[in-house]
Amino acid sequence: MSKSIPNLDWLNQLENAIRQFVKEKCNYSATS
Repeated sequence: MSKSIPNLDWLNQLENAIRQFVKEKCNYSATS
């Protein structure tokens, strides 16, 4: 069980990075 906790944290980190990337891409498309 203790192995799935860091794994979940990594997944959360990845999701945050993707969200940030998509948000910036949308902002870039809107401003261009």
